[in-house]
Amino acid sequence: MNLECLANEILPDLFEYFKIEDLFHTFYNVNYRFNILLLKYFHSYHLDLQSVSKSNLHVICTKYLPLIRYQIISLRFSDDDDTPVQSKYIPIYFPSFLQLSHLRALSFYCINSSNLMERLIIEWHQLPCLTTLSIINCNFTMKIDFHTIINSIWSLNHLVYCYLDGIYGTSTSFIAPDVTSLSIQYLFYQRGSMDWDVLPKLMKNTPYLRSLNTNIIDYSEPGKELSSYTTFTLTRLNVYMRVTTNTLSFWKYLPNLS
Repeated sequence: MNLECLANEILPDLFEYFKIEDLFHTFYNVNYRFNILLLKYFHSYHLDLQSVSKSNLHVICTKYLPLIRYQIISLRFSDDDDTPVQSKYIPIYFPSFLQLSHLRALSFYCINSSNLMERLIIEWHQLPCLTTLSIINCNFTMKIDFHTIINSIWSLNHLVYCYLDGIYGTSTSFIAPDVTSLSIQYLFYQRGSMDWDVLPKLMKNTPYLRSLNTNIIDYSEPGKELSSYTTFTLTRLNVYMRVTTNTLSFWKYLPNLS
């Protein structure tokens, strides 16, 4: 099939199936029409840097990133076995997140740089469209206060989905935020635990939370129930918890579960 025969409305849908390095290698500078489609009309670049080689990372970030930085809607960094030192290059290729003003989803996988996290908890507030944040299998030293990370996340004005799975080097127990998020609706906290006593403050400071996925541990005294005026907005709950008097009473505060 001659792709040049396809209508302009179809080609952006086709572009969705390409990795960014393959997309530009295949179509960029083929002709003026393809360049316009890539740089002006295609607005859904998903930049997944997991398993990207060092050489490809350099090409992507030096040749292509400056051309499409306002069209990237998702970005994934990784320091896994295939890209073990990628976090070292993030400050070089991404000196500021202001250049990613349309980013909706930001993911970190196997990142072990506390310096990077210190920078992120300040700079991700420069992303006005960010609705999804994922931090998975990341190891940060005690240099970073986990409470500070949580408060920074809850301060993201448009965040809806928060995935925290395997954050090591800090407390593995969830710490309730001190600030209120009016946007977070879905919280996934795994390979860590959430104390029973934390739930009321979490719910109070996340009033529109609809879905919670975590492991709840009850260390409180038996019979310590929540206020009789307490109700939660959760419509979906996926938790592991030991059955106690307190946890059994928890269900009556969830009238909206479906």
